Amino acid sequence: MTSPHRSELARQLRQIRADAGYSGAAWARALGWSQPRVSKLETGKQMPELEDIATWATHAGLDDEAQERLERLFELASVEYANWRLEYRRSGGAESTQRAIGNRDRRTTHLRQLAVGLLPGLVQTAPYARSVVSIPWGPLAWGTQPEDLERMVAARMERQSVLYEPDRTFTFVIAEGALRTRYTDDESVFRGQLDRLATLAGMESLNVRIMPDRTPWPVFPLASFVVHDLDTAVLEQQVGEQTITDPDQVRAYADMVDACAEVAIGGADAVELIRAIANES
Repeated sequence: MTSPHRSELARQLRQIRADAGYSGAAWARALGWSQPRVSKLETGKQMPELEDIATWATHAGLDDEAQERLERLFELASVEYANWRLEYRRSGGAESTQRAIGNRDRRTTHLRQLAVGLLPGLVQTAPYARSVVSIPWGPLAWGTQPEDLERMVAARMERQSVLYEPDRTFTFVIAEGALRTRYTDDESVFRGQLDRLATLAGMESLNVRIMPDRTPWPVFPLASFVVHDLDTAVLEQQVGEQTITDPDQVRAYADMVDACAEVAIGGADAVELIRAIANES
């Protein structure tokens, strides 16, 4: 569903063009763009870039104040917010949210993820995922019915098939603390999850990196996030998630994952650390 800010940006672009006295086709010619691109921007099906906003404003003859308002609206439209209370209380909402994330994963060629306190969904075992979604302040707190949790877990497991598809790159940077964070007292769930992660860390097709506690962070590890190619960055929060599409911001999040991956450990060293943590208890 298109965010209100994105819808308003599309409406204003359409209005600005009409107020300037241009048809859609004539406006496309004036900007040197294709008519379908103008149409997608004016209907919200495609997000413009900041340079597009400047070009649109200049050709329409907007003054500086009007252009600044349009640019501010663009900034707001570049961040979409999903509220878990609204998403999960719908019938089947928890499951459909997982399937929407899966569709996003499948459209991605290079997926980068920084995981601070929770292991990425793409590497979770079913028992671990079940423990995570069953905690008191998880989906149940936002209206998901207990019987929906198993469908949510099943949808999360289905997402993992993307890990084995060709021509894809995955970079997971996981804080050592996330390996020790528990969501159940069941030791078999904890050990099984770490065994699964160690197996994935040993695969050449996946770039699983662990950030040791003693290694200085090159970025502020404030929250977990996922970057899909250089198109979107999704910031995980306690009560929802933000989807960012501004190219400069998305690039910044991608660069942060890459910077962490450079100093984190991978391969045999990562496997050794994961198994050592599994054997601590």
